[in-house]
Amino acid sequence: MDNLSTEAKISSLNNIQGIINRFSDTSSKLKGIYITVMSALLTVAITYILPKQSAEVPFMYFVFMALIFFVIFLCFLSVDRKFLYYERIMRKVYDHKANDKKANGQAIDNYFEISSEFKHVMDSKKVSKKPSSTQLFFYGVPFIIFDVSMLINGLKKNTKKIHNKAKKTTAGKYR
Repeated sequence: MDNLSTEAKISSLNNIQGIINRFSDTSSKLKGIYITVMSALLTVAITYILPKQSAEVPFMYFVFMALIFFVIFLCFLSVDRKFLYYERIMRKVYDHKANDKKANGQAIDNYFEISSEFKHVMDSKKVSKKPSSTQLFFYGVPFIIFDVSMLINGLKKNTKKIHNKAKKTTAGKYR
């Protein structure tokens, strides 16, 4: 390998590393936005829905809030999963360039050609599209906590409401 191709290889690897860093940075920013959105929704729920008297809040409000949390959970998880998938592909491309081999096993002739290598790695199906366990934990734990707390509060309030109606109904029959 001559001096020119060594410099090209180093430069190309630096470019790929920059792309990987941008994917990683975007993913961490997305996690911050997720926490902000979930906290804002929880604040709205605690401030405006939970303090009301049980007669004012139907159980469907709690189901609706749980559904909103679920949709947000799925949206953020799928977007973050996509960023992780592309980051994994770029890591494979980086490994191929660092080892001077293309994904198909041939020698690299142009270090700055990334798109064909990216497409070849993506088409090879060797990169997992599944979310990582840390992603599932990060997005899943707040979702489960918020949803379970919403549904439990809804059930408590509606159980009291049903119990109070039953008392009034039976008390009126025996007078």
